[in-house]
This record gives sequence, structure tokens and C-alpha cells, in this order.
Amino acid sequence: MAAVCRHHRLRPMTVALERLAEHARGYAALGWAMVPIKKGTKRPPWADWPRRATTDAQVIIDWLEGHPGDNIGILTGERSGIWVLDIDPRNGGDEALADLEAQHGQIDAGVEVLTGGGGRHLYFRYPADRRVHSGPLALGLDVKADGGQVLAPPSVHPDTGRPYTFEVSSTEVGDAPAWLLDLVCDDSRHREPTETIPREELAQSPLAWDRFNAQATNETTAALMQEAGWKIISRARNGVIHLQRPDLYEGEGKEGTSATIGAVTGAPGVLYVWTSSMVDEGWEPEHTYDPAVVLSRVRFGGDDALADEWLASQGFGRRSRFADPETIMERWLAHAAVEAALMRQGSDADDPWADVDIEAVLTSEPLRPALWARSDGLKLLYPASVHWVSGEPAAGKTWMALSMVAQALQSGCHVTYYDFENGPLPLLERAEALGIPRRRLTRQFHVKHPTVSWVGHEERLIREVVSTGTRLVVIDSCASAMSAAGLDPIDNADFGTFFIFVRALAATGAAVVVLDHLRKDDAPTARYPLGAGQKLAQATVAYGLARTAPFAPGRDGQATVYVHKDRHGQVLQAATRLGEADVIGKFILDASADDDLIHALLPYDEGRHRVASTPHRTPPWDVMQGVSDLLVDMGRPLRKTLIAAYVKAPAVDVDIAIDQLVQRGYIAEDEDSRALAYVLVKPYRAEWDPYSPFWAGASGVSTNGSEDQ
Repeated sequence: MAAVCRHHRLRPMTVALERLAEHARGYAALGWAMVPIKKGTKRPPWADWPRRATTDAQVIIDWLEGHPGDNIGILTGERSGIWVLDIDPRNGGDEALADLEAQHGQIDAGVEVLTGGGGRHLYFRYPADRRVHSGPLALGLDVKADGGQVLAPPSVHPDTGRPYTFEVSSTEVGDAPAWLLDLVCDDSRHREPTETIPREELAQSPLAWDRFNAQATNETTAALMQEAGWKIISRARNGVIHLQRPDLYEGEGKEGTSATIGAVTGAPGVLYVWTSSMVDEGWEPEHTYDPAVVLSRVRFGGDDALADEWLASQGFGRRSRFADPETIMERWLAHAAVEAALMRQGSDADDPWADVDIEAVLTSEPLRPALWARSDGLKLLYPASVHWVSGEPAAGKTWMALSMVAQALQSGCHVTYYDFENGPLPLLERAEALGIPRRRLTRQFHVKHPTVSWVGHEERLIREVVSTGTRLVVIDSCASAMSAAGLDPIDNADFGTFFIFVRALAATGAAVVVLDHLRKDDAPTARYPLGAGQKLAQATVAYGLARTAPFAPGRDGQATVYVHKDRHGQVLQAATRLGEADVIGKFILDASADDDLIHALLPYDEGRHRVASTPHRTPPWDVMQGVSDLLVDMGRPLRKTLIAAYVKAPAVDVDIAIDQLVQRGYIAEDEDSRALAYVLVKPYRAEWDPYSPFWAGASGVSTNGSEDQ
């Protein structure tokens, strides 16, 4: 009876409301989630509208009855099973769409809505196996997908007062053509170019190529393209520049977008070419080009080595690893020949030494780490360097290497992984467990699992690293790699042969990580991995892992990470000295989540966050301050598992401290995190808390664990 009374109305609906109600029922039948839209706007009335969107038509109808003039919006994206292409003719949308259709083929949309503002909405079925990227597609074309919504018929436009209507030939929502999906899905080439390196990393690089890319702006690239005869047709408010190719619409007085700068990746200066008419000039359609590549194409005929040399001569930095692969190969082969001769002939070999350019050395900038960041932002892997990572079995070496891989892939880098131990399936299962998207694994992750000796194939492997632009190389592990080549892992001469190949990989500019096992009689902080002590001497950086909790399926793993050697010194100066050892952090693998494993390298800080080791019977004031200090230092949301791992206190005290801080408004649950995490609202200090025994004010205040409001 209550349900019947809920829908009983004392007065009939207006015609406008009846039409809205009819459409709402139709949308609900299609499974499209809806939200009300405030009168005179295109916005829902709530900040959390994606969560409150509903497929219950009556909920929407009841709202509209109580808020005359409000409209209906449809949630786009996977939840409703649709995405929408928004065409704005006032900003060139019709022309941009016509250009795309001329290049790729006609779009046949099953459902088309004519908007009250004179535009069009094309509705398409959301793909089952891909993710549609919301945002601008071209000038006047916008994609509405996950996290978006559109006004739906019979809503009225807030500015014109004209209704949204279905185009008369609309039937049912169909699939978008394959070429359009390639453009709008975030696994397409142009959404995530293979070399999208954070700008701050490029700025710190000593390489001229990287520094030019870091300093370039949209205007830099636009000026270069103008040299090649391209025309600037517009500059958007957000800085995006639209270009028209040479000879397009010549003498016709029309304009059309052939390329954009700064629109697709968001990185300044990055060119994205739409047109397919400039292939003969070296511009592939649906490709991104960073500013240095544009410079190379425009001024040096695509000769990256010449462009790189010119950039170095202009003071941007030193010659880059992007130089001609033949040059890198020549350097490696010469280096290999010299080292092989030295090993064969000893002191009788020809003298390979040359005078060092002292001026160049003294004026060059120190090499800085560029990959694998600790949770506080400190990076630990140097480009063009060899990093030795050793540890006992189950110390988490492979897990930590895959954590490095995950960060590198996330930043757009390519990674090459030489797997001599695990096999491809276990390795990739671990990678996916860490939350690495499959599209990144298939596009940026190059796994080698050789079943024969790699000796004799070195030249091919070096060329592959160069051609893919690999920035991180992992060898798992040293002993297995040497054994596969018939080399003795504990023989110095054999190790020298192996290290020629390892050093050649680093000569490409990539950070090389070699995993190795500790001798069984070594202490956890031992400096030497299995076999010859020459390994430590040859490596640029050496890390050691000492597990504090084993890395096993379904269990949380922890390992202390030691720095045994750092030739460049940038990492070692940030380490914590503990007795005779230098500690750089704790590697954490959190297996408590229902979905992806949480992995992080946390700073090792014995002082700032260490608190009492016995449980409190009253609210743990010092633990509360430790949690607050941690969130202040990290500057980002943290899960309870990571808080407990870092704030060294009994688990019960950490739980009480978090609950108290939440109840009293110092921290809050982070709504944007997919798993429960906590974010700082305001810092807590025990000496500021009148209920704390550490309060700096009057003594004798009762500590009842609550605050008067």
C-alpha cells in the first residue's frame, strides 16, 4: 500500500513533465543511468552526481515534480553502456568530422540527438573490451564517456530554450566504426605516446634531446611547423594550437585542422598529426611527435643524429642516446673488442687509453636518477648505469623489479625484461597483480625468455633496445643468464664476458637492473652477491634486500633496501646510516586488497615516526601525532596498511589513532581512492590537544577522548 501511495498524485502532470517522465521511463528501460539537471544549467544539483545517478525512472520523475524546470541528463560511460560524440559546429566540429570521415570513412550513428544549441550528439555502444577516453577529440569534437553526462531529450537548452530532440531516422544505438574507436579509446597510439616522460624528469636529464623537449612550448613546435609551410589557424584558450597542412583549401578561403599541438597528450609542444595526406613528407597520421623529433624532421631531414648534435652544440646538454643506432653499435663493438683483447692478452694488449677532456668533465652536470621513485619522490635508478640488486630467496627481488617496471610503464617508458628464471606466464601474472594494465604490457613491455644461449645474439638485442627506446632493462637473474650462456657465475673471467654485454645495454642510455642471489652464508646486509666480488666493483649502484616478512602468495611482504654502492652519490646521500649499513627504504607489498596488490618503497626513518612499542589504554596521543606527521610528509592519501608499516606502533594503537583522528576531523577517508585510504584534513599536535597529557596549557585536564564542539 505504501508503494501505491508513493506514486499517487493530487494534481495531474503538466504536458512538459509528462514528456520528461515518458522519456525517463524509456531511458530506464534501456539501462541508462540518469541524473536531474538544474534549471538554466547543464549541471546536476549534486557534487556526487555520478554516484547518485539511477536507472529508477520514478526517482527522476519525483525529483522533476518537485523542481519544475529541471531537465534530464544521461550518465555516459561503461555504467550506461554508451558513449557520446558531441559535435559543436560553432567551433568547427562539422568541418573536423568531415575531415575525419574523408580520411577514414563514413560514420553511421544509430542514434543522433539534435541539441538545443544547434549541435549534435552521436550515441554509440560502449565497447566491451576497451576503455573510451573522455575529452577533446578535435576542434569542435568532444567525447563524453566515463565520468561524463549529456542533456537528453526532451530537455531544453539553458541558453536558447530550444529542446533536445532525436533525429527522425534514429533507431537504436550501434557500434562505432573501428577507426573511430581507435581514436577515442585510451589504448590507441595517440592517447599515450611511447615516450611520454614527465617534464620534470626531462629537465633534470643531462641529455640535449631531453632538455629541448623539457623547455619546448606549443609555440616552439608551431614555429618549426611554420618553417615547413604549415599554417596556424587558431589558438584555444587552453593553449592548444590548431594547424593546417600546406596547400589545403588553397585559394578557397576555408580552414581545416590537419594537426594539433598540446591537445592529445597534454604535454607542451607535442604535435599530433590528423591528416593522412603528409605521409610522403614524413608525417604519419594519428601519430605524436615530440618537439625534438619535429626539429629533426623540419631542419635536418629526419636525421636524429644531426639534430642531436646541433642541440648539443647549442648548449642544451650532451649528445643523447637517441643518436643513430649504428653509432651506438659501433661504440659497443669497439668497446667489446677492447675488453675481449684485454681479457685474452692481459698487459700485452694495445693501450686503449686516451686523454680525458678535463674541461668537459668539470663543467658537466652530475648524472641524476630518473626512474623508480620512492614514496616521497626520490628516484633511485640512473640512466645509462648498471644497478645490482641482490638478496636471499623470497626477499622480493622480482617483486621489487616489477614495481620498477610498473612505474616506468606508467610514465610511458618502454621496458625490456630478460627473464631467465620465472617463465613468461608467472612473470606476467605478477605484473598484472601489481595493477599494470594489460594494454601497457602488450605495447610497452618487451619480455625475453631465451631457451638457448644469448651469446652471438648480443648485437640484435642491443639494436632492439635502441629501436624501442627502452629506458629500463631488467636481467633476472645474473646466475641464470650466465649459466644459459655456458658461463660460470663464480668465475671472474666469465663474469667479465657477461658484463661486456650488460655495460653495452647501459650504453644505450637505459637504466639496467641485474637481479642476483646472495651467498647462503651471507648476512642480510652483506655487500657481495653470489660469486665473484668483481660484481660489486663493476656495478654503478648496488642495492641489497633483507626481508623482514617473506614475499609469498597471499601474504604481505616487506624488505629493507640497503645501498652498498652509489658511484654517482645522489642516492647514497639520501640514505639513513644504521651501524655499518646505509638504508634507503622499506619495500612493501600489501596483499590485503581485494583487487590489485599495493606496492611501494617507503623512506626508512627511525626517528620521526617511531612511537611507543607497548599498547596504550588511553587514546594513543603520540601515535595520533605520528599518523598526522606521516600524512603531512607524504602529501597524499595512504591506506591503513602502509600507515601501520611506517608508524612503528602496535596495530591496535594505530587503529585507535586513526579512528580518533577521523572522529575529531583531523583526517578523513579519501573518496577518490578505489580502496579505503586516509587523507589529511589538518595537522594534529599532541601539545595542542587539551585532552592530551602532552598539552602545553594547563595541567590536569580530563582525557575522555572527545572534544566539545
